[in-house]
Amino acid sequence: AMVEFTAITSAYGAGDQHWHQDTDFGAGSLQYAQSFVPLFSVFIPLQDTNKFMGATSACPGSHLCAAGDGISEACDELNFQVDDTRGRLAVEESDHIWKMGDGFLMNMDTYHRGPGHTDPNG
Repeated sequence: AMVEFTAITSAYGAGDQHWHQDTDFGAGSLQYAQSFVPLFSVFIPLQDTNKFMGATSACPGSHLCAAGDGISEACDELNFQVDDTRGRLAVEESDHIWKMGDGFLMNMDTYHRGPGHTDPNG
């Protein structure tokens, strides 16, 4: 088994990342399914994180899409920001917190990005 550990930080004032995959489309499981196995990442915040602190955004279903024009626009529309409510329907703005230690498992072919960090107190 291969394991990689990476720490990703977002400082106040950081801008939006572009939508991207963490794999190379030209040499990955989507194009060469018989040769490559899918890769996965688990994102785990080390502090409670809200959307203004740059909580990861993912583009649902994009791990099944080939690279092409218009993917960024589709992802902007489908944007799923991981500042969820632990399975509850959000009632209050405070429900939108990605809790410290909660994991987000993602196929690395999924388009995702780190939004800007605009919370001066985060």
